[in-house]
Amino acid sequence: MTSDKTLLKAAIDKATYASGGTNFYDAVMDAAFIAKDSGGANPIVLALTDGEDNSSSNSADSVIDYVKKN
Repeated sequence: MTSDKTLLKAAIDKATYASGGTNFYDAVMDAAFIAKDSGGANPIVLALTDGEDNSSSNSADSVIDYVKKN
């Protein structure tokens, strides 16, 4: 968790990209849980993907419902 834009940009620039399965919705749900538990007043999740979700147990609708309620 950071509010430092320079640190965030550096982390994004260093991100590695793997090929294969993409469980994007599961990752966003995990990030939403972490953001909620961070104690911040208005946490933000920035989610980047290298492809279309093809292996999540969560659906896009379930993730959207969760973040709207929390």
